[in-house]
Amino acid sequence: AFSQEGSLELYNSVSAGPESLQLLDSGECIFLACGHCSCANLLVLDRRGQVLQQRQVAPQPDGVTSAGSTAPLLQCCLVSASDRHFLVLLTHQSAQFFDADGTALLLCHSLKGAAASESLPLRGVCGLAEAGLLCVGTASGELLIFDCPPGAAPVSHRGTQAVASGSSGPAASVNTLTSLEASPIGSGGFAAGFADGAVCVGLISGGKVRLLSRVLSNQDGWPVNAFGLFNDGEFLLAGCGDGGLRAFQCKGMELVAEIGAHARLITGLDVCEKTGLMVTCSEDTSFRAWQLSDEGGNLLIKHLSCTVVPNQMLQGCAFLQSDRRLLTVTFESNEIRVFARK
Repeated sequence: AFSQEGSLELYNSVSAGPESLQLLDSGECIFLACGHCSCANLLVLDRRGQVLQQRQVAPQPDGVTSAGSTAPLLQCCLVSASDRHFLVLLTHQSAQFFDADGTALLLCHSLKGAAASESLPLRGVCGLAEAGLLCVGTASGELLIFDCPPGAAPVSHRGTQAVASGSSGPAASVNTLTSLEASPIGSGGFAAGFADGAVCVGLISGGKVRLLSRVLSNQDGWPVNAFGLFNDGEFLLAGCGDGGLRAFQCKGMELVAEIGAHARLITGLDVCEKTGLMVTCSEDTSFRAWQLSDEGGNLLIKHLSCTVVPNQMLQGCAFLQSDRRLLTVTFESNEIRVFARK
């Protein structure tokens, strides 16, 4: 079980949206980012979890807003690729890449053509460290693919590729992305969760996307909001809009477990690979702890505890310092709550 031991104050409140809390451990320090409607709240922590600095990082004008104005922020993400760490800000018409500490804008990629005129929102970012790529999802079901060379070389847009979520009709929007390079898929592997409940597993090679498998996480069209990996990437866990938790084997995407985890949509999911402890949070004002284990190739999921945070719509969660401490954020709150494991 977990009990609250404190909080980290933010300059601005947290906007609504799944995965609103982002954590990246660089080895030297820990970066935390939470989205606000006009900027990202960025904190840098030391190895003990103490705040070293905090700043607000605002997106640059993206072609919709006038010069001198701030583009509305849809999502902020912390990702790694090659040997580099990035803060990525997504607006309706641009993907903006900053150093992880938010001090330098490295690339502002603006959408062009039909996508820009329709103002299709971007959603979901993942870094493919081994392949040296960064990927951004779009509402048209495509991936924007960016080359990320090691060192200080410029980040550049390589191309845009369809992921093929739907077999016919308009493609559903990408909701979340995660790297599968640690899984049996290997270098360039990724998983994309869609607004129609589809989960696609693919491989990027030579700037081209090859779809390996596509499954529906549910039959009612609930979106896939968050991913987690367990057992060296053997199992992919998906948190969905109906409060359901689904687990798949990455290779072949066979459904191996399905649990009604929450009463409302799951907005965050994190797995501690070392211990198999998993946490899920939801707009039902609670987060739950689960124990994952591999018994002879079979995934077992055991419910450990449920912690209610009264009157708070949780929008994200992440483990800090292995699984001993847990961070959560809530809609319209200007703090990150810190919970300690008993």
